[in-house]
Amino acid sequence: MGAIDTSQVTKPKFVLVVDDDDVILQCTKDMLSDRFTAINIVCFQTVKEAVEFFQKNKNLITHAIVDFEMPKHKGTSLATYFKQESPDIRIALFTGHDDVLQSEESVASLNRIIIKPTMGELIEFVSGEKF
Repeated sequence: MGAIDTSQVTKPKFVLVVDDDDVILQCTKDMLSDRFTAINIVCFQTVKEAVEFFQKNKNLITHAIVDFEMPKHKGTSLATYFKQESPDIRIALFTGHDDVLQSEESVASLNRIIIKPTMGELIEFVSGEKF
C-alpha cells in the first residue's frame, strides 16, 4: 500500500461565532449547519467565554465571526487578539453599521466585514467560494 497524499486534505471547518444577540447566534449557526456538512460551530454571547474557549482550542478554529459592537467590547479588538494568537485564522466582522470601515483603524486583521443580515456573504466567507 502506497503513501497517502495529504496535500489535498483540508482541515475541517471550525467556526467560532461571538455576538451578544442570541437570535443572531442561532440564525448564524442554523444557516451554516444547513449549508455545510463537515463543520463545527461554537457560539458565545460574551467575549470572556469566547476568549476562554479560544485559548483552549485555537489550534482547531479555522474561522471567527465576531460582532462589531458588544457590551463593553469592540469586535475589532477581539479580532485583533484572535489574529495575533492564531495568524492563519480567517476573521469576519459581523455588523449592522455600514460605516465601520471608516471609523475603525483595526480592520487590517479582518478577512471580511459582513453587514447584517447578509447570510449569502456569510456562506461565501466560510466556503471560500462565490455564492
